[in-house]
Amino acid sequence: MRKFLLNHIPAVLYGEPSDKVFLYVHGRGGNKEVAVSFYQMVKKAGWQVLSIDLPKHGERQESAEKFNPWTIVPELSLLYSYACDQWETIGLCADGIGTYFSLRAFQMKPFDQALFISPIVDMAEYIDDALAVDNITPDQLKAEGRLDTSEGVHLSWDYYLYTHENPIKVWPSPTEILYGDQDDVMKRSSLEGFCDKFQCGLTVIEGSDHGFSREEDQEIVENWVKETMK
Repeated sequence: MRKFLLNHIPAVLYGEPSDKVFLYVHGRGGNKEVAVSFYQMVKKAGWQVLSIDLPKHGERQESAEKFNPWTIVPELSLLYSYACDQWETIGLCADGIGTYFSLRAFQMKPFDQALFISPIVDMAEYIDDALAVDNITPDQLKAEGRLDTSEGVHLSWDYYLYTHENPIKVWPSPTEILYGDQDDVMKRSSLEGFCDKFQCGLTVIEGSDHGFSREEDQEIVENWVKETMK
């Protein structure tokens, strides 16, 4: 393991020198070090794994930067450029909201392979659903600027506009998705629509939630990664 700064961003690299690397983009509440679990799944295939702390996570808990796409997308673009200078083959693994940031950052930056775990592929729909739970209209959100829902979701008008004005129109990378049928964050129908549009593979696990938090889920995720790597 090697820790370093990519410009000002804390980064970590797992694995022995290789000509291929996975970029790992963590979700909300994660950090760059959670990539070690994924590295354990792909190291025998000769992959290294590179990850950064997103704003307000890991070593950046007190950062001035905000956890939003217009901040994170340029950071991920920087990460991709760095990887292109160092490795011949580049893959992507993204988790949760990290997937949405990746979809925005890498629309025109193809990977040899992409793996999404419990992805958020339509942030506009996610925000609309969060508003609907509390019967909040977009006009109310616009007037307030920022609101917290009863389920603890922080919503802002800027975020609402960004997601509705920037839908995912292009995704060029061969992609496999792992999803639990008890996921209450992203609708299965939305994932199926995404997969149909961009020719992605979808594996649905019965009984698993958004965080794949059951005792047996770690093995399920590991087996899925190994199968998709073949």
